[in-house]
Amino acid sequence: INFRAVAEAMEDGIAVTDTQRRMVYLNPAILDRLGYRTEEVTGNTGAVFLAEESLDDLAKERARRLAGPRSTYDMELISKHAQAIPHRITATPDYDDNDRFAGSVVIFIDLSEIRQARAEISQATDDWQHSFNAIEEVMMVTDQDLIIRQVNLAFCQNYGISREEAVGKRCYEVAHRTRDLPDYCCAGLVLEEGQPVELESDNFLEGRTAMVSASPVFDDQGQVRGTVHIIKDISKSRKRELERLHLNQELVQSFEGITQAMSFMLESRDP
Repeated sequence: INFRAVAEAMEDGIAVTDTQRRMVYLNPAILDRLGYRTEEVTGNTGAVFLAEESLDDLAKERARRLAGPRSTYDMELISKHAQAIPHRITATPDYDDNDRFAGSVVIFIDLSEIRQARAEISQATDDWQHSFNAIEEVMMVTDQDLIIRQVNLAFCQNYGISREEAVGKRCYEVAHRTRDLPDYCCAGLVLEEGQPVELESDNFLEGRTAMVSASPVFDDQGQVRGTVHIIKDISKSRKRELERLHLNQELVQSFEGITQAMSFMLESRDP
């Protein structure tokens, strides 16, 4: 196989250096990426692509390579137009027939898209977490073993625990402060039947009545791989309902008393 033909067909950058670390070959991918022509860089060392603060790191990697092992490291290469482009560099030493160091073959992988994707994922995660935390109801996400994987700010505030402390614990250890899954918890039923469950309970928010909604989370094969819990404090609404019920009872009793009194008056007037 012709090395040059393979190298020039590759999307990753390739350079070959001699014993003096001078570049004797660069493939089109790395030249185009950095904006150089072959004659501008051939005969130079790789330092031509580096910022001054990276030269010490390059020297350390070269020393390791002279000792024999292949080295892989991340470093920014500076293009002809002063653009810093992150790369993963893998340099492999080459030896002649007498096992003497003859130079290196260096592969340059552009990390720009990978880092951009990571930044976008990180931003999306932050945005999701901010949205999650903005929800007033207590929310908790568990896996199929009921181990907490995510909680929102309301959860932390209600249970007096940080997110870092909650994640990794079993949900009932935090929500119910028990060592085993209690019978009144709906999580086990959700995992067993794969159906949403909603119930009213006094066992989730200390001293308060809660409406608990638990839903299964499915994987691509339709298997339950976790649960999502939404716990809403309904103490105030329940208190208002009880107050209305009590008032209605008082009104009924009052009307009964009025009715009895009127009946008595009518009866007493009857000749």
